[in-house]
Amino acid sequence: MVVSSSAFPQKSDFNYRLKFLLRKLGLFPVSHAVYQKLSPAHRRDRFLNRRFYGQIVRRGDLCFDIGANVGQTVDALLQADAVVVAVEPNPSCLPVLDYYFRHNRSVTIVNKALGASAGFGELHYTEAETTASMRADWPFPNRNVLEVEMTTVDALIAEFGVPQLLKVDVEGFELQVFKGLSQPIPLIYFEMHSRETDLAVAILDRLSQIGEIVDVNAISGDHSRWLMDRWASHDEFLARLMQPLPRYANVLVRMNS
Repeated sequence: MVVSSSAFPQKSDFNYRLKFLLRKLGLFPVSHAVYQKLSPAHRRDRFLNRRFYGQIVRRGDLCFDIGANVGQTVDALLQADAVVVAVEPNPSCLPVLDYYFRHNRSVTIVNKALGASAGFGELHYTEAETTASMRADWPFPNRNVLEVEMTTVDALIAEFGVPQLLKVDVEGFELQVFKGLSQPIPLIYFEMHSRETDLAVAILDRLSQIGEIVDVNAISGDHSRWLMDRWASHDEFLARLMQPLPRYANVLVRMNS
């Protein structure tokens, strides 16, 4: 049940209103697919995503995409011939995910949020924007609040098996997701914001409690460049977090499983 929303967006931005109307008409998935093909920026993002995941994923690898949004990562993982469990609670994203992947046997879409335990929580979201978060205090504004079902990484593992890659991008709620994990995963990926590096430290501490961290690295938010010239130990990575960081980046953790 949506517990807070508005009938029509109040923003004056034309693109925002256009997207809203396309969703109302059921045309957003098709228009999104066309725009992705025509937009140079989207083509660049798709190329960088595919190149990055092609370096870290092998054919047949099981991958969990937690915070799948409209399938940007799923697309790249499929290009690498992976098997994907895509987890996304945002109802505005589901028609797009369904449009792209409903006939692909290598993709399972799970319409839930993840956290420290199963139950229900409130998703704060604005249509299919990537600012959607389970955190009410997330600094990016969101118009709507929706009660969503929650599960855990452990429950996904019980159902689908242990993934080779666990990707978590849930706008500041990552630590809670990792609290629902009780075993090491070979490769873990999570988003890090420069204003909340303490969360990255807490996540690494949590991971070190459930298994051995072999080494850590980080890549820019658009996957265009590695931020470290080599994989570093847990302690060395934490020391280098004191250096100036981009607004957001992605941390990769290799664990001994």
